[in-house]
Amino acid sequence: MNNSIPEKLKELIDDHNYFESRAKINEVVNDDENPIEVFMRKGDEETTLSNPSLALYYGDRGLYEQEVRQITDEQISSVLNITDFPRNKRNFEELKETIQGGIVIPFIGAGLSISAGCPTWASFLADLMAEHGIDSDDAKALLASGDYERLMTLVIAESPPGAFEQYFAQDFKHEDITVTPCTLLPRLFDKCVITTNFDLVVDESYKLEGMPFSTQAIGLHDEFTFLTSVPKGQRCILKLHGNINNQNHRVLTHEEYQSAYGDDGLISFNNHIPKLLKRIYLSYSLFFIGCSMNIDRTVQTFEKIVAEETAHKVPEHYALLEVPEDDEAYQALKQRMIACNIKPIWYPNGEHQLIEELLFLLIV
Repeated sequence: MNNSIPEKLKELIDDHNYFESRAKINEVVNDDENPIEVFMRKGDEETTLSNPSLALYYGDRGLYEQEVRQITDEQISSVLNITDFPRNKRNFEELKETIQGGIVIPFIGAGLSISAGCPTWASFLADLMAEHGIDSDDAKALLASGDYERLMTLVIAESPPGAFEQYFAQDFKHEDITVTPCTLLPRLFDKCVITTNFDLVVDESYKLEGMPFSTQAIGLHDEFTFLTSVPKGQRCILKLHGNINNQNHRVLTHEEYQSAYGDDGLISFNNHIPKLLKRIYLSYSLFFIGCSMNIDRTVQTFEKIVAEETAHKVPEHYALLEVPEDDEAYQALKQRMIACNIKPIWYPNGEHQLIEELLFLLIV
C-alpha cells in the first residue's frame, strides 16, 4: 500500500506538468474574448471561475481536449499561413507525426542563437574588420558575397596575434537563453541533437530544462560517439564544426573547410564530415531549424547524397525556413530543398517570432 503512494504522487505531478506544458493554449482558453465561461455553484450562489482552462482540465477533460484541438487547429492555420504556403500544413502534419514516432533529429543553425545575443557571421566579421582596420577590396568583396570561409582566413591573418580567439570566445558568449526558441527543443527532442554552431546556447538550453547532454561529439574527431549514441537512446550533441571553447578539430577557415569536406569545393565522402553526414542523412529524418540552407558545404553535401542515391533510400527531411526577400532567391531555395529531399515549412521574411510558435504547435 505504502509503495503505491509515491507512484500515485508521480502520476499527479506528471498530470499537472502536462497541463502546465500547454500554457500558451491555456492562455487562449482563459482569454476574456473567448466565449467559454466556467461557473461554480454553491447553493443559490453562482461564481464565475477566473481560470476556465484549469477547471475544464480537472472537471471535464473531454471538453478541455476538444477546446484545445479547436484552438490548435485555428492557430496552425494562422501561423502556417496556408493561404500563401499551401503545402505548409501537410508538411507540418507529416513532421509532427514523424516526431511522435521518435525518429527525428533536430539540426540547429545559427538563427536560433541570434536571439540569445550571439552575432551573425556577417556582423561578427564586419565588426572585426572595422576594429582592426581591415578594409581591403578583397575583404569587402568576400563580406558582400557571403564567402565567410575565405574572409575568416583573411581576418585571422590580418588581426593581431591571439586577438581573434579572444574576440571569438567573447562575442559568441550568449546573453540570455530563456528568450530563445531553444528552450522548447528538449520537450520535442529529448535525445540527440546536431548543430553547426560553436556557441553553447543549445547545450545550456537542455541543461536549463534538467536534461543535460551526457555526451558531446565533434564532427572531425569522434563521429562514432554520435552514431552509437542515437540507437542507444543516449542524450548526445554533435558539434559538427567544433566547439567555441576548444580550438582543436574546429572547422572555421577556408583551409579547415577544405580539409574537412574536400579540396576545391568538391565534397568527398572519404572525408570525415561528409562521410558522417551521409550515414546520418540516409538513416534518420532531420529537422533543420535556424538554418538558412544557403549553398554552403553542408547543403552541398546533402545535395550530393541525394543525387548519388535512389529516391527510396533517402528519408524525408524537414526545414523551418524564412522566405527570402528576393523572389529569385526564393525560387532557387525551393529548388534546392527539392534537390536535398527536404520538405520546407515557410514563414514570411523577418517574422522570426513564428519559429517559437511553430515549435510550440509541434508539442501540443
